[in-house]
Amino acid sequence: MSPVRILIVPILIGLAACLFGCPMQESAFFGGELLAPGEDAVALEASGDDALDLADGAFADGADPRGPSGDGSPSDCAHLFPCPGVLPYGVWVLKSGSMLPNFITGLATFTETADVTALILNSDGTGRVFFRDRLTGAKDCVRTLVVFDGRTLVLDFSAETTTDFEFNIAIENATFFFPVVELEESTLGLADEQGNIGLFVRRNALPPGVVCEPLQVVDRFEGLPDPQFFSDLVLFNGDLIFNSGLANQIEAFDLDTDTLIAPLGPTGSRLVQTSEDGFLWTHCGCGGSRDAFKRTLSTVVDTVESETEMGGPITFRAMAYVPTTDRLWIHGRSFADSFGRFYVVNTNGEPDFVEQTFSFNRDLRALAFDGTHLWGIATIASQTVVKIDPATAQVVESYELPDENVSWSGLEVEGGHIYMLGTDLAGEGVVVRLIRP
Repeated sequence: MSPVRILIVPILIGLAACLFGCPMQESAFFGGELLAPGEDAVALEASGDDALDLADGAFADGADPRGPSGDGSPSDCAHLFPCPGVLPYGVWVLKSGSMLPNFITGLATFTETADVTALILNSDGTGRVFFRDRLTGAKDCVRTLVVFDGRTLVLDFSAETTTDFEFNIAIENATFFFPVVELEESTLGLADEQGNIGLFVRRNALPPGVVCEPLQVVDRFEGLPDPQFFSDLVLFNGDLIFNSGLANQIEAFDLDTDTLIAPLGPTGSRLVQTSEDGFLWTHCGCGGSRDAFKRTLSTVVDTVESETEMGGPITFRAMAYVPTTDRLWIHGRSFADSFGRFYVVNTNGEPDFVEQTFSFNRDLRALAFDGTHLWGIATIASQTVVKIDPATAQVVESYELPDENVSWSGLEVEGGHIYMLGTDLAGEGVVVRLIRP
């Protein structure tokens, strides 16, 4: 553990909830719930031993630096920083400037790629940071631990507890320090390590354009085999299928009975991604996954070879067959520049060829088509569910994860429902049925 983390961990544990003697709020990290979008932030007032001892007559010259009213109101604090009795807890929306433009990392994302749009800072030591991705148009929010010592705000993003942090969280560091350059009842100014300053204004609730929309969970099925990392969730012959990790099988989930049924056979190199008219599209999850295979369970009938048919080797990840255009959408990264793109491939003859490409320089763990839009699980700062316009490959809406403590890896659309596949903190598989917005 680094010296910074050694220092911060005990601070977070010992001080986050009681640095100012503030009453605890319920939190998702400590058995409760974070402040939900649309709810008012809890108003925090310092009192008793928590308040700074600035009683009238306590100053040699008889002048109270809080101003005429002596209550630390904004008009009184124009000349005093930090303003006595004002704490940074609540809902804050970016008004001007910028903060953490390089916070989000990833292959070939070396420039400023994201904008912080809002903060929720809770007095119990928890919070959220909201982002908008410049590359894709997606929105995202990341859980964080919060410490404020009167001059500096510390955000520790190790609060994200997903089972594969390395792949689901794409941030520069786990811990960041922000000197507070302005703090009044209605304004908060933060500087980052690069010298950027963001000016935030206090709000009772987050505006709709900042938050991800919720997804309504209808059913949840737990205790399933753990999904293989590269497996999507695919509708095949009326069942949902996916590859299991430890069992190394092509698992099948019967949608009529909502139960796991007999596997379709061992995975081999058949990592399922999408289906087309009774065929599966798979890749091997090996050697960079440079090829896509159209197949029955036993026979390959077509191979899309990136090296010979797509201009050079590409690491394939998510795929979706789009029947309205009879094209295969493949998301991957070129070996040449590590840049993430959609490749729209015509597979109706030989050789297969790319008709169109779109920039989408974020990782996708799943991809599906609902008849109009593409849906995926994208990693921005953390995982988020995205709806994509196939005409532009830009995200038109972002949605909250159904469970932030699950590492989500598969998504399929069937009728009026979305199905998502993931791995919980116990290492077991989870499938949820959601209402499709």
